[in-house]
Amino acid sequence: MPDGRRRQDRNKANANHDLLMTTKNLNRQFSNWDEINNGDPELYQYLDQTRHALDWAALLERRRVVILAEAGSGKSTEFKEQCRLAVARGEFGFFATVRETAERGFDAALG
Repeated sequence: MPDGRRRQDRNKANANHDLLMTTKNLNRQFSNWDEINNGDPELYQYLDQTRHALDWAALLERRRVVILAEAGSGKSTEFKEQCRLAVARGEFGFFATVRETAERGFDAALG
């Protein structure tokens, strides 16, 4: 089977899985990182310095956000859920991974 066809079948399977998957709101908190306050966010959590943590509502108010986290930590799942919630509210939302965009182009990565 050609790679393009295999990838297309995988994307359809993932889309069907996403429709059936339910997510649990974890009330994730995000840290604002800059050149001055560039310490370890996990250390700040233990030191109770999360007063300035950002939630999804705060992130969605910003024009651009970069989220860095380890592989398997749920970044894609979180983004898919935020996209689903935006669309459910009647807002514009889309999901495309950097990898899919690089491999297939932006339009193809959207679906």
